[in-house]
Amino acid sequence: MTVAAGGLTAGPASAGPVNCSADCITSFQTSAVRGTDFMLTTQTTVPTKTSVKISQYLGDLDSKPAIQFPSGAASTFHYDQVRNLVPGTSYWFKVLATDQQGRTRSEIGYVTTKTRIVTVKIDKITVLDDSDSSGNGEISVHLKAGDVESANYYSDHSVGSGGVLNPLWSRQIEAPTATKAYVELFDDDDDCWLGCGPSTNHLIPQYDTGTAWYGQWGTASYTVPAPKESDPVLNAWPFSMQPPSSSPVKFKVDGSITVEYVA
Repeated sequence: MTVAAGGLTAGPASAGPVNCSADCITSFQTSAVRGTDFMLTTQTTVPTKTSVKISQYLGDLDSKPAIQFPSGAASTFHYDQVRNLVPGTSYWFKVLATDQQGRTRSEIGYVTTKTRIVTVKIDKITVLDDSDSSGNGEISVHLKAGDVESANYYSDHSVGSGGVLNPLWSRQIEAPTATKAYVELFDDDDDCWLGCGPSTNHLIPQYDTGTAWYGQWGTASYTVPAPKESDPVLNAWPFSMQPPSSSPVKFKVDGSITVEYVA
């Protein structure tokens, strides 16, 4: 049995087998590796049908169900797509070739899918209600995408209802699955310096919505979608988001995400 990495061809089988009782797989090769799929080319000495088992772990490869490629006439050349993989993940796979008498031969290979990089941009925040009954709010802004956070991107920034902030915030994150982006606005009401001292609650992101003696805050969230084969590469997807209607601080966020895949 020969182990082949992505883009490499397995060594030749013994010359001239008439069926798969001997090693009938002459070569197999991965190509067009993307974030969620790759192409597998298999050549055999006799007409066969092919299937593949795939796992992140070599030890449980045999226990995985075989993925049957589209039925059709047996052939000595197979060009099949392996789908529904996780970006940025290494896999072991076993390609199986079965001849017309039901004899099966297999080879083992290894492939790593491309990493999915999402750029999240927060371009504009429009304050619809700063929650202050008089004057401007003292607004702090917390931004987060995946595990990347910019707490207090703005801190105690004076802005009233109808005001606009342009953070032009941009961060790259690895996003092999769906993930979240958050924008929290906190209006600081703790102005009782002599009686209670200044509060630092506005410095701690909550990423929810609430009201307390020291202020009001609200959070808008956007779900960065899970990867799919039709992901546009290097194309910006615009989005907008607002906190729930129960939020005391009301605002609208405009931004975009861009998806790319890297080896």
